[in-house]
Amino acid sequence: MNKLEFWFYSGRLWTFLLRLTGRVPAGFYLGRWMTLKDAQACVGPGWAGLVKEGFDLCLRRGARIHQIKEKFGGLRFYCDFEWGLEESKLEERSLSICEECGRPGKPRGGGWIKTLCDSCADARFRRRERSWQ
Repeated sequence: MNKLEFWFYSGRLWTFLLRLTGRVPAGFYLGRWMTLKDAQACVGPGWAGLVKEGFDLCLRRGARIHQIKEKFGGLRFYCDFEWGLEESKLEERSLSICEECGRPGKPRGGGWIKTLCDSCADARFRRRERSWQ
């Protein structure tokens, strides 16, 4: 095993990237229990409240959180237990809350599906337009 593989498989690479960028790439599990701060760094700030609710649900059941991420515009939790009705409702609610600011939103396309409000979607569109110029 070379040094890069060691960093990759030991979780040190993800820990380094978290410290460097403040976000965990694609919600990777860091080889230990995720803290609430780690979990909230995996998605946009508008979902911080939803992440806290899901984090508390997992802790109440004594489960480990392996991964938290945005997938197809919704919030996804990957834990040691099977999701029930309460947890599924949490994921459904994420489809109506803007990931960036927390206001009411809806899933929007444009390459990557993200749940955004009108103003955040406009800002995203303007950023994408500028990148083509």
